[in-house]
Amino acid sequence: MKTILLLWFSTFYSAYTTSQFVDDVEPLLRANRDAYLGGPHTVSRRNAALAYFDQQWSWLRSSQACGSNLLKTAGKLCLSDRSRTGQWPWEVYYRDPIVVENVAFAGGETATDLKQ
Repeated sequence: MKTILLLWFSTFYSAYTTSQFVDDVEPLLRANRDAYLGGPHTVSRRNAALAYFDQQWSWLRSSQACGSNLLKTAGKLCLSDRSRTGQWPWEVYYRDPIVVENVAFAGGETATDLKQ
């Protein structure tokens, strides 16, 4: 009985922990995307927004968060559900809109203007 209770508790704790990691990071990624899209689309702002996303994504995948071996299946699901092909593809939601947005260069031209 003690083993079953311990197993149940560790599974519950893993699911709760991964949910907390996700609940903490997702609003930050959303705010980062919205701040970039709502402001001037300069190269430096785009690079900063992409670096912030990459930093948060790396942290989520690290051993300090969902990448921890202690979380086992819950940690793997946390990451796979948010991968590009997952149920909630964070890269598509929070990184791609920053990448595909036109960037203004020093002369005021956009990347689209320079291609023409």
